[in-house]
Amino acid sequence: MQRNPRDQLRTKAAPAGFNPASLLPGVADEKQMLEVIISHAVRSWVDSHPRSGIQQSDIAPPPQVLPFLPRRTQTLGLPILSLDEGSVAGNIAVIKAYCKFLGIDTEAISEERMLIIVADAFTILHLRSGQARRLYDRSKTPALDKMQGIQLWSALFHLQYTFQKYFLDAHSGTVANQSQISARVLCDKVGMKNLCSGNTDFHEADAFIKILFAALIDAILTPALGEQVSMDADGGGDTNADDPEQPFVDIPVDTVVSKARALLKNLLHGDAESVALRHGDEDKADLFFLQGREMLRDAAIYLELKDSVKKGDPGRLLVAAKFTVPRFAATEHHRYVSEVLEMLHQVRHELPPALATTMMSASLVNHSGRSDTWLPADLDIEHQVNELKNVFKVTASSDAVRNGHIGQIINILREQRLRWYLAVGISSRNSKHSERSTHRSIQLLSRHVIEQAVFQWTSGRRCQAYELNRGDDVHRRKKMNERSPKQAKGLATDFHVYGFARLVGGGGQAGMLSDWMSRRGRDMGKETEATSTNDATMAAQPDELEEADNLEDLLDDSYFPEVDVDALMGGFVMLEDEENM
Repeated sequence: MQRNPRDQLRTKAAPAGFNPASLLPGVADEKQMLEVIISHAVRSWVDSHPRSGIQQSDIAPPPQVLPFLPRRTQTLGLPILSLDEGSVAGNIAVIKAYCKFLGIDTEAISEERMLIIVADAFTILHLRSGQARRLYDRSKTPALDKMQGIQLWSALFHLQYTFQKYFLDAHSGTVANQSQISARVLCDKVGMKNLCSGNTDFHEADAFIKILFAALIDAILTPALGEQVSMDADGGGDTNADDPEQPFVDIPVDTVVSKARALLKNLLHGDAESVALRHGDEDKADLFFLQGREMLRDAAIYLELKDSVKKGDPGRLLVAAKFTVPRFAATEHHRYVSEVLEMLHQVRHELPPALATTMMSASLVNHSGRSDTWLPADLDIEHQVNELKNVFKVTASSDAVRNGHIGQIINILREQRLRWYLAVGISSRNSKHSERSTHRSIQLLSRHVIEQAVFQWTSGRRCQAYELNRGDDVHRRKKMNERSPKQAKGLATDFHVYGFARLVGGGGQAGMLSDWMSRRGRDMGKETEATSTNDATMAAQPDELEEADNLEDLLDDSYFPEVDVDALMGGFVMLEDEENM
């Protein structure tokens, strides 16, 4: 691949005709996400009801976008080097040693090939700061040493971890603002009392979100399926009140899928305000229902982030990543707003398709070669770093260059250690986490949700942990003559719509999208012509968005909130095909 055309492209902050709406979820992404949620819901319900007789192979998998072939990843360990750590000369020496080890140390190869640097936002920040401080390039081989285009790529494990923190921040509530289905209350019920306080434990948060999603789905599907089975039986079958699982024995999988599709399509249709309008007066909205609906949607997005990595489909992951952008924007996770936008922008507008596929392939690893055993590359790196530092320790000394090749045999040592653990019966130290059964926790939360009638609309039901529109609590306290009321912490809302509002901006203020484009051009030293946005156009809100008062305008084919980003962003034009990149 020649470097000149791409270097010319990277002199601008954005390509001609760049459309910011392409980085945010659209109608096609919403329909994809609906099918994904239905698939996850049916699988979760079947796991909770093993007597149904339905096998996982009978359930259609989520729609695939760009699945990888289930082949085993070939990993190559690098030597441990200790060469003037922290200095520019030492870093260049390490890079040269690694290039020599990989056979790409000649200047001719570096001039002909494009070498990709994959890093997360934190690493990129330090690399760019170091480049800015380095006023004089003293390298004798600039084609090899000078890193002109540092690529930003979202670390997938860290993206999942950040979404966990978003979920707990958004739905935990506070002592003053809390409901019966706030995450803090539900964590206490399943023995995870400390999950919402202090640092977030990845494995506990992962287990809790899975339990919560399964419980919400069980509370939605089980009563509806029980009624349908009773109606189909017409009183001809024997019933046993002491066996609640009897109606679901040998239930057809098509019945479960069709009922899940009908219920979830109606439940997830539209934004919170349109749901309130469908049920009557907006001022008498059931905030308890809307809070449970928002928790279900966010839990489904997290499960899709996990499952798309596990099944080796980065295309599905990019679709799910689009839905994280407005949620990160709504809860002020600014760094990951920029990082996910940068990743989506490179895949859609900047990188050639072959290079984008290569970078996505580099973000996943598969040690066993099965179709459902993919791991994020950054998680695998975390494991290897932990083993090098704490398990197979390497001491930095003068002869570390000669004796520090332990990274090349790390996989062999890992396999020997696991075989020894299994031989002596230390099952808790193998590669799999020993997980307790979550069936009782799922049933406990499911009964709690059913008792609270979360998904039964009750007009006028209030909730201290949720507000229909961001700022409703402030307006209410202003009417009560409270002086200088501030937005209360821990209040959930429709984070999808509120996040879009933060991204787009309005009222004479530029949104996060415009700020990201300007910051991108400034930090990367690019031209700022493409970053300048018409503030007057950004501030002008189209009247069409305020005229959706009748039900015909609300009952369209969009199951998630649809925002006219094209109109709000000043008339950008979508690229017609991939060849125009």
